[in-house]
Amino acid sequence: MRLRGLLLLCLTAVVLGQSALDGILAQMLNAKSEQWDVILTRNKAALNREEVVPAIRKALQLAVKGRDKEAGDLLRAIDHADWFMSEKKEYRALGQLTLATYYIQQGVPAKAGPLVDWLIETHPDLSDAFILQGHLYMESDPNRAIAMFLKAAELTPTSEGAYMGLGQAYFLVTRKADAIKAYKKVLELNPDNATARDAIRYLQDPNAGKITAATAAAGQHFQRAEELFAQGKYAEAIKEYDLAIKADVRFSKAWVYKGDAYLQLGQLERAITCYRQAIKFDGKDKQAYRFLGAALERKFAEMSKDPKDLEEAIGSYQKALELDPEYASAQQDLARALKLRDQK
Repeated sequence: MRLRGLLLLCLTAVVLGQSALDGILAQMLNAKSEQWDVILTRNKAALNREEVVPAIRKALQLAVKGRDKEAGDLLRAIDHADWFMSEKKEYRALGQLTLATYYIQQGVPAKAGPLVDWLIETHPDLSDAFILQGHLYMESDPNRAIAMFLKAAELTPTSEGAYMGLGQAYFLVTRKADAIKAYKKVLELNPDNATARDAIRYLQDPNAGKITAATAAAGQHFQRAEELFAQGKYAEAIKEYDLAIKADVRFSKAWVYKGDAYLQLGQLERAITCYRQAIKFDGKDKQAYRFLGAALERKFAEMSKDPKDLEEAIGSYQKALELDPEYASAQQDLARALKLRDQK
């Protein structure tokens, strides 16, 4: 699973300016936690909930620099201030959940575990904490992970993340019917979730057969590859994608995302080969066609200048749109490629 959302926002857009909330947080950190509400009440007129995410961005940079305790203390203060601003009606724990997600992405679950445990102990109605707990257990104890995802779904029946986690965990323990059911629930909540749609198609493919120990192993390697990809460790991710493919050569998404990893390393030809393999095993994968088009277009622009590459890129975008006429990214890519062709 590729962890995105708030974490990506926090890591890619650091705000350097000082806000009113920054000053209030400094006061909180210089006082005992029992005094936090007094400080927040005194500064209530200056509080602005829109400053919470920028404050989390700054705090996360402390963790990036290895200053974990400072990051944890500051994020706990941010989450308390955020809760105070909701008139204590909604404890979102955005800061601490973002920090735990960061640690998971960086491959240091030992740092994430105690934080998630504390959140569950102190806020047992926080469904996102149970989702993270599920991901922490996914490889070592998938049955326990299932219990965590079920709890998250019980707390928040509209949680897309809870059902995505369930689908992955059920797959790992070879409960195919349950995995399909979970992914279908994801699509009820978000019809645009391409990963869930692809998973259902794979699981329902009569040629895929019964989930075996080999296909379950493929899923575990794929998950590990995704974590490495999220950390920017593309060469290591490729090795895990290879292990997933070795366990199940028809695992089309492993081919697609292996191509992505090669693309990140600037190895266009290898990326193109991977996308072609993905299409070979799943000719209805709109993402594979779009990514093939992007790689071919890039090859044309940066390397070959061969019109055949650009024409194939255009054809790949068109095929993606045949599969999904509402595929906005492919629409944009096709428009750009056609404009590039007209400029020749």
